Amino acid sequence: MRSNRQNALLTLSYVFLAVLGTGIVVAGDLAVGMFGSLLLLIAVGGFVMVGCDTYLPRHRPAVEVGTAPSGAAAMVFPYPRVALVLPVFWTAAFLIWAAAGALLFLRADAPIGVWLLGSIAALLLWPLVAVLRGRIAVGGLYLTSTGVEYRHEGISWSTSWESIASAGPIESHHSRDSLMIALTSWPERHDTTRVVWRREVRLDKPVMVVSAQYVAGGASVIADVLQRCVRLPQSRAELAQRYTVDQVNELARLGSSGSATAAP
Repeated sequence: MRSNRQNALLTLSYVFLAVLGTGIVVAGDLAVGMFGSLLLLIAVGGFVMVGCDTYLPRHRPAVEVGTAPSGAAAMVFPYPRVALVLPVFWTAAFLIWAAAGALLFLRADAPIGVWLLGSIAALLLWPLVAVLRGRIAVGGLYLTSTGVEYRHEGISWSTSWESIASAGPIESHHSRDSLMIALTSWPERHDTTRVVWRREVRLDKPVMVVSAQYVAGGASVIADVLQRCVRLPQSRAELAQRYTVDQVNELARLGSSGSATAAP
């Protein structure tokens, strides 16, 4: 989560883009007008991004008892549905913009514009095909009695508890946006796509970086639970129990107000 100052600066920059884009659309010809409409689209997307970055970290989904991708009972730290809906929506919006622009250039007998925007539309169609084929999931982090499983967008992997060396939040600009899980060996990969929807940090050592900006509990709470399960193997059998999940949700609630820092 960015600081209020950063979000304010971003908002001002998007206001500038919106004003600039509107002026270009009103005053320009077809080619210039398409550029102006692109600026407007980016500005609207930016406003939504700032809104999500302000609202979602303070209104995370609850930790749940559920089923991991492997079918095992699990404590689930889910992502909110909007974490997938928004990128799909904006991909579709830019696809429509490019396709509409290509048609306008076709009517204006401007082959370069048709080729350029048509190519952009074709590229944007690729990730949407993966969505339509059901290969993309909102997902989350799943803690089972035997290990940890992760599923988000087209990314999926799993590892055993014995492979986890440590876990902790990654601090960035005084916020905690990511969770780092250091492993003794590489996890098993079960990715559902090869290229698209694979937004993850790849390192040259077995360290998994999980985006925790909007996930249930947040990076600190998840790290506390992981560390406890590594230290106390007997606690792993209780992960998918309702009373354990309720304790973690209470920890997350208190942690968001700065009142708790230790795992239950």
